[in-house]
Amino acid sequence: SKKFKKFSNIDGLDFKRAFTLLKIKNELFISVGNKIYSYSEQDSSFIFAYTFHEGIIKSIEEINDNHIVFGENNRNEKFIYEVNFKTNSYSIESYKFNNFPFRELEDIDYDGNRYVYFTTTEHIYKFDTKNTNYLNTKFSTLIRNVNSLDSTLSRGYYTVYASSDTIPRISTNQTKEARPSLTYDYNSIRFDYAATFLELPEKTKYSFTLDGYDKSWSDWTKETTKEYTNLSPGQYTFKVKSLNVFKEEGTTATYTFTILPPWYMTTWAYALFTLGGVLGIWFIVLAYSYRVRLQRRKLKLIVADRTFEVLSQKKEIEKQNDKLKEQFEEIQKQRDDINEKNQELEMSQEEILSINERLQELNSSLEKKVDERTSEIRVTVKKLQSTIAELDTFIYRASHDLKGPISRINGLTSLAKLEASNPNDIKYYNLIELVAKDMNKLLAKLTQVHEVINCEVEKNVIDLPVMISDVRNSIKFLDPEDSAKYSFNLETTLQVKSDPFLMAIVLTNLMENALIFRNVGKPCEISISAFQNDSEYCIIFQDNGAGIPPEHIDKVFNMFHRGSDQSKGSGLGLYLSQMAIEKLGGSIKVESEYNAYTKFTITIPK
Repeated sequence: SKKFKKFSNIDGLDFKRAFTLLKIKNELFISVGNKIYSYSEQDSSFIFAYTFHEGIIKSIEEINDNHIVFGENNRNEKFIYEVNFKTNSYSIESYKFNNFPFRELEDIDYDGNRYVYFTTTEHIYKFDTKNTNYLNTKFSTLIRNVNSLDSTLSRGYYTVYASSDTIPRISTNQTKEARPSLTYDYNSIRFDYAATFLELPEKTKYSFTLDGYDKSWSDWTKETTKEYTNLSPGQYTFKVKSLNVFKEEGTTATYTFTILPPWYMTTWAYALFTLGGVLGIWFIVLAYSYRVRLQRRKLKLIVADRTFEVLSQKKEIEKQNDKLKEQFEEIQKQRDDINEKNQELEMSQEEILSINERLQELNSSLEKKVDERTSEIRVTVKKLQSTIAELDTFIYRASHDLKGPISRINGLTSLAKLEASNPNDIKYYNLIELVAKDMNKLLAKLTQVHEVINCEVEKNVIDLPVMISDVRNSIKFLDPEDSAKYSFNLETTLQVKSDPFLMAIVLTNLMENALIFRNVGKPCEISISAFQNDSEYCIIFQDNGAGIPPEHIDKVFNMFHRGSDQSKGSGLGLYLSQMAIEKLGGSIKVESEYNAYTKFTITIPK
C-alpha cells in the first residue's frame, strides 16, 4: 500500500475518476480517462504510454494479439474498437462491430478462450472471435434503373441468347447490343443502383464515376441515385461500386451509352461549314480584287488631275514669287517709315509722361474735393434723417392732438342738434359731424403710417378666417345693408405665420377699397383666396367694382393719391397696405380692368 500511495495522482489526473487495470502482452497497464500508463518494475512507477484520441476508455479485453476497447467519446456516444497496440502507437480495426447496437452497451467480458460477452440493460450478446464466415462475403453492385428524360433505357437486366440455349437467359451485365445511342436531346441521364448485401443496407455506401466525364471516383456516399445533365456528345461508361458495413467492396457495375452529336456538330456539317467558309473567302478575294482594279483606275485619273494641278500651281507660285519680291521691297520701305515713326513715338511718349504727372496732381486734388463733398453729404443725410424723424413725430403728435378737438366738435354738434329746431340747422350739424368723422379717419390713417414705420415685426400664427371675420365687422359701417357677397377659397392646412397687426392693416384697407369703389347698379362681390408653397404665402383679393383707369394704375400705391371722384377716403389706404407688405418682406401687385374688376396679389415669404 505504501508503494501505491505515490501514484494517487498521475499526470494531474485524480484516481477518483474511472480507471481500469489491464494487461497488454503480459505487461501491467492502467487507463485513466483517454490516457494509458504502463507499469515500470525498474522504477516502481507508472509511465505514460498512449493517448487514446477516440475517447475515454471504460474497459479493455485482450484477445490474442489484439484488444477489444470499450469507451465513450466527448459526445457521450459509446464505441467498440478492435485495437492492435504497437510500440509507441496503436491501430484500430472497427469494421467487425459495425453491426452491433453499441449505443446500449454497458460492459464487455472475455472468457479467455473464444467468446466475448457484451451486456446491455436487457440483453447479453455472445461474439465468436473464431467465426469469420460473415466476413469476405461476396456481393454484387447492380444498376437497377437508367432513365433519360421520360424514357427508361434499362431496368437493370438484359437477355442473353446462346446457340445452345432454347430459352434466353437473364444477365445483369450489359451486352454490346444493349448499349444505346442517344440523340443530343437526351443528353441528361439518371442512374439508380443498389447492392445485394442485405445486412444493415442503410449503412451501405457507394462510389461512382463516369468515364469520359469524371476524372476520378467519387467519395463514398449513401445516395443510391446519380444524375448527369448536359453531357457533350461522345461515348460514356458509368461505373458504380458498393461498400458494406464491414468495409468490404462489392463487384463494380457498368453501363455504357453513347450520345450522338446534333446535326451542326456532325462531320458532314463541319464539311459544309468549311466549304461555305472557303467559298466565302473566295468571293471576298474576288470582290477585293475587283475593288483594287477600280481603285487603280481612279488613282490614275487622280494622279493625272493632281499633275495638272501641280503644274498650274507651279506657274501660280512663280507669279506669287514675283509679287512677294515686290512686296518685300515695299515692306523694307515701310520698315524705314516705321523706324521714323517709332522715333516720333518716343518723343511723344516723353510728352505723355509729363502730362500723366500733371493728371496725377489733378487727380489727387479732385480726390480731396470728393472727400470734402462726401463728408458734407453725410452731414446733410444725418440732418435729413433727423428731419424725417421730427416730421414723423410731428405728424403722429399732431394727429393724436387733433383727435381731442374733433371729439369736442362732435360733442358740441350733438348738443347743438338737441337744441336746434330748424331742420336746416340740423342738416348742417350732420354735415359737420360727417366732416369730423372723415377728419378722424384721416388722423387714424396718419397714426397707422407712424406705427407701421416704427413697429417691429413679430411673427405669430394667424387664424386667417377669424381675422377676415373681424375685419368685416370693423368696416360694417361701409355696408350697412350687408349687400356685399363674399367668397373664400382657403387651404384647409394653411397656417400663416406673420405679424397680426400688419396683416390686419392690409386686409382692412383692401376690403375698404372694395366697398368704397363698388360698381353702382351691380351687386358687390368680393373673393379671397389663400394658399402656400415651400417658400411663401400667397393671398389673392379680387372684387367686381369700378376698377382702376389705366392712367392711374401705376399711382394707386402713392400717398394721398385718389383714382376717381368716387373716392371718399384720404388716399392713404393702398399706401399703408404697400408699406405693411414691404415691412413683412413681401410684395403686392394690382391688376384691373376699368368697370370690370380689380385684383390684388400679395406674396409674403415664410
